Amino acid sequence: MTGVNELNVNEPDGPYFDLLGRLVKDPTPGIYIHNGRKVIVR
Repeated sequence: MTGVNELNVNEPDGPYFDLLGRLVKDPTPGIYIHNGRKVIVR
């Protein structure tokens, strides 16, 4: 099953990447890749 999950920005597990694969240091609301999964930061 694939999908988009909500994620708390304060979770320090790994880096965030935008959908083009660029590293994002401070994610703002949007869709990102985090720990190999697509997530929504609200």
